[in-house]
Amino acid sequence: MATQPTRPDAIRYRRAAGEQDELAFVRILERSFAIPADAARVAWSRLGADVRVLEDAGLAVACLGWYAFGQWFGGRSIPCAGIAAVGVEPHRRGAGLATRIVADALRELAAAGTPLAALYPSNLALYRRADFEISGGRYELRAACAGLPRSKSLESVVPLPDGVRDPRVRRLYAQVAARNNGWIDRNEALWDRVRDFRGELREGFGVERAGELAGFVFLARRKRREWGFDLACGDFVATDGRAGRALLSFLSGHGTIAVEVHAFVAPWDPLVGLLDDVSERHVLHHPWMLRVLDVRAALAARGYPLEVRGEVHLDITDDLLPGNAGRHVLTVEGGRARMTNGGSGSVRVRARALGPWLSGFATAESLAFAGLIDGPAGELASLSAFVAGPPPSMPDFF
Repeated sequence: MATQPTRPDAIRYRRAAGEQDELAFVRILERSFAIPADAARVAWSRLGADVRVLEDAGLAVACLGWYAFGQWFGGRSIPCAGIAAVGVEPHRRGAGLATRIVADALRELAAAGTPLAALYPSNLALYRRADFEISGGRYELRAACAGLPRSKSLESVVPLPDGVRDPRVRRLYAQVAARNNGWIDRNEALWDRVRDFRGELREGFGVERAGELAGFVFLARRKRREWGFDLACGDFVATDGRAGRALLSFLSGHGTIAVEVHAFVAPWDPLVGLLDDVSERHVLHHPWMLRVLDVRAALAARGYPLEVRGEVHLDITDDLLPGNAGRHVLTVEGGRARMTNGGSGSVRVRARALGPWLSGFATAESLAFAGLIDGPAGELASLSAFVAGPPPSMPDFF
């Protein structure tokens, strides 16, 4: 006899807790992503209290979690939930459970006052149903180790025995991250992933200058199937060209045995300009998506170019989070923004457009081309000018 589908109202969204939920979480990640059980248990531990499940007849049949961090836009860190570990038991797929648990989680986060949610998608259609949209990328540089520039810099590179616990590492990271749209203002779990990424342990090395750090890199030696190894870099951060050259020279010194250096830096990162040769490969490793959960809070928290000022009348449609919907007047001046209710609503905006626009990934004109924004050319130009800045990227993966 065929099993009858469960009524939607019998499925309950709740916080995960206890050994049975942990076992279900590990099993779902194993079956959904081929993640080894030990790695899935580490993910459970790092996500902590922020794991949610859909329960049917007392059993967890779908799960997700989020990392609470900030994301830098316009030089300011906006609170964000990094959605991860979205999975459904294989025999329950096709019934809308993934859509349900994502929507329930976004409602919970919005009610708690979280302005943004970000994720790395495995399925664009699923997350677009929740009004996520591609808003930036994670880029991987692969370069021949022996071809990296050698420097006679007087600055030396030294081990960092305290690793990610070194407060100088965190200060320098925050300084550089604030200059880059999309970088994460990390919580402890994500700092731990810099040191230990899925069981790959990374050592830290830094450029010291007057007791502080001017640059650092975390790296692992990844054995190749044939001869030699590759250097897999986690963070690769420098505050200026001198520090960047010192780090590149340090990596180049491995070139007698190391074959390639793999680093997650964007094509426009200043470090790329220090290379002597064209890289072996510089590609989009994975796009990430953004969803604005509280449009007022997100736009108030973002930074804007000081020289830009203007006013745009928005009419936002948001079926999932109706608190965002309606007519608003957005005013930008002096590097800040404010929103007030009302206005003419001359620029019509679908919720899916808010993430890529706020991040600076897509101009208002390109979003209009996609049918996600519609309005007068002058106001679209103002929207694009408000968020002008470095293209968004993210070295972290979660």
